[in-house]
Amino acid sequence: MTKEEMQIKQYEIALKIQQNEDSLFWQTSNIFLIANTILGSVIAVVWDKNLGSNTFLLILCIIGFIVSLIWLLSYQKRTNYFQFRMAQVRESEPSSWNLLNGKGKKYSEGAEVLIDRPYRMPRPARFFTTHEIHLLLIILFLVVYFLGICYFLLLL
Repeated sequence: MTKEEMQIKQYEIALKIQQNEDSLFWQTSNIFLIANTILGSVIAVVWDKNLGSNTFLLILCIIGFIVSLIWLLSYQKRTNYFQFRMAQVRESEPSSWNLLNGKGKKYSEGAEVLIDRPYRMPRPARFFTTHEIHLLLIILFLVVYFLGICYFLLLL
């Protein structure tokens, strides 16, 4: 096997590992999103229909807050793995390919790149990365559960 073939093989392996990490990130996030959506819906229905006491609602908000904290920790771990694996892929990418390095990296950072025509992310998409938007969603759940905890503590 030539040096170039070895480099391509290393790149393919690094890319496969990165894709696996990315898939695990989104699968884990979907589980937490579904759990929080169900829990939030239960809280809304119980509160709206007066089906439970304020203590029960407080407990549900505390559970939601804890689940969201675990989600945040999982998010941080998975995001770090993703960034590490992307760095490995970029490092192993043959320099002439310019897929994830060079123009690919510039485009992902919001810069305009020229291939067959100019390409640039739409303006709203340049403000936050997908991972940052994901973090904002987790923070939103934490804030809502925290406000619910405060509210139901005041009613006790």
